[in-house]
Amino acid sequence: SHVVFYSTDADGNYLQRFVADFSSSDTEIAGIHVTAMQSKLPSVSIEISENAPSLDDLEASENHSVKTYASMELVSLTDEKYVSKIEMRGRGNISWLEDKKSYQIKTSKALNLLNMGSAKEWILLANAADYSLLRNEVFLGMAADMGLEYTPEIQETDLFINGEYRGTYSLCTKVEKGINRVNIGKEDY
Repeated sequence: SHVVFYSTDADGNYLQRFVADFSSSDTEIAGIHVTAMQSKLPSVSIEISENAPSLDDLEASENHSVKTYASMELVSLTDEKYVSKIEMRGRGNISWLEDKKSYQIKTSKALNLLNMGSAKEWILLANAADYSLLRNEVFLGMAADMGLEYTPEIQETDLFINGEYRGTYSLCTKVEKGINRVNIGKEDY
């Protein structure tokens, strides 16, 4: 019900601290009407480790060879928490040229994130060219409804990296061999 935030100038210098009580729907701060809204999506928070390559370093790597290390916390709509150390790298070819980047994460142990099957490797898909943020979700849902085997699962989330909101991302299962992914026996490959 209470939010603390700061105003800054163009150079990022702090100007003023505000504490707002959003328990009532009509809040005015410094003469400006402000409405607080809470997302109905699960949230993924990633904090990059102090001595690990920075997000800027990772995003400057055109061939995704730079990996960084972080802590991740995912909070579901039912307040389930998934916490893990992760390895994170860039993902995509043409989409990597967009401002909003996609990432691949690898958790320290297999996790059943948002009930999509236990695995270590996951995709945070930016959907930068899809302003509706629905295209992948709709088509993957249709593929699953048609019974296509090994269709990746997808759920929308809000992504925060180092405390900064990065936007709505799709958390997706990665297409890979595994019991909860493409379940093929060793004799098949």
